[in-house]
Amino acid sequence: MITIEGLINFYTPYHYIGLLALVVAVYVYITKKKTFPLFIPFLFVNSFVEMYLVYYFSVKIKNSIVVYNYFNIFVILYYFYVYYNYFRAKPWSKYIMLVYFFWLVYVVYLFWNYDYIKYFQNHYTVGLTIVSVLIFLFFKGLLEDAEFVDITKIPIFYFSVGILVLFFSSLPFFIFSERLLINSESRLYTLLIVCSNVLLNLGYLGTALCMKKN
Repeated sequence: MITIEGLINFYTPYHYIGLLALVVAVYVYITKKKTFPLFIPFLFVNSFVEMYLVYYFSVKIKNSIVVYNYFNIFVILYYFYVYYNYFRAKPWSKYIMLVYFFWLVYVVYLFWNYDYIKYFQNHYTVGLTIVSVLIFLFFKGLLEDAEFVDITKIPIFYFSVGILVLFFSSLPFFIFSERLLINSESRLYTLLIVCSNVLLNLGYLGTALCMKKN
């Protein structure tokens, strides 16, 4: 049964940070007309899925894996969009679209050949790996820029750091998630996922606070 008390008990710090990022993004957009590519719609979907849909499926069918499998596709698509938008002036940006296409083909392959309802699929890990390469290219460009750039004022800096922290802290657990979930008697898996998601959502919050005018 879905209850308010159940929802409150379900929430962890990263849920509240993600919601705060959404509120701040909306406020900054309304008051200062500043934004980040499709950031508010992304944060809205992020909060809705993480704060309600996952809990709903956990209670109704005792399984939220299916939600995460599809939600992760949405997340990676958004990350691809952000970095393609950032690199679009580069002559090699067309290759981002090519990689994006092959990743989608891989997702379709997994969808038709594996169970998206019962098991975590590794399209998220593969997608995060590709996005992390784009993030390294972003930082490489900053280091090679002849002009001084105050990275603390660049929204995509916080966005990128949050994703990298999530990727490197959770990579072993994404790869071996089934074994860890079954064999671990501790709460290490849950604790690490929560902590890495706290840092990811802090990255979203930093992005919202530093949004710029179009």
